[in-house]
Amino acid sequence: MKKGLVIIGAMIMGLTACSPRTSSGGMETTNQADSLTVEETTTDSDVTPKDSLSVFYGTILNTQSYCGGARPPEELLAELATPKPYGNRSLVFVHTSSHKEYGFMTDEHGHYEVELPLGKYELRPGKRFNTEEESYNYDPNCKTWLTHVFTTLEVLPPLSDHTKDFTIHIPCDPCDPNIRLRP
Repeated sequence: MKKGLVIIGAMIMGLTACSPRTSSGGMETTNQADSLTVEETTTDSDVTPKDSLSVFYGTILNTQSYCGGARPPEELLAELATPKPYGNRSLVFVHTSSHKEYGFMTDEHGHYEVELPLGKYELRPGKRFNTEEESYNYDPNCKTWLTHVFTTLEVLPPLSDHTKDFTIHIPCDPCDPNIRLRP
């Protein structure tokens, strides 16, 4: 027990001896927490000043295709054709000339907000094909689906806040392993 107290005492003395001191000899206090430095490399062309952006916000609704086997009842087809919030989904606006991506998430009600500079954009699925992380062997059309354009948008002057609602159609997703498309 005494040996343990001696070791703890030695550790405390070592810590206080190595601590920064003020000119008066007292302990210097800081509010700095341990941190991890993350370096991000950007070029001037990657940085868009806030005053050259338009803020778009609104709601994204979706309709869906029937992706089952047997002919569905008319009620099910009507339900799938009724627009519903496209909630908790990742989407991306891709600038048509620079191909720069502006990703965003919808909330549970399909609401979104994204800042975009002037230009023409395509709204696409936010999921991306990454062969190192996922395998899409179940349908070769998956890679094509991930570049599917839901709709387009053009940002024109004056730059300001805009409300823009979208209704997009979600066909049978070849990337979903739970959906088996008929030949």
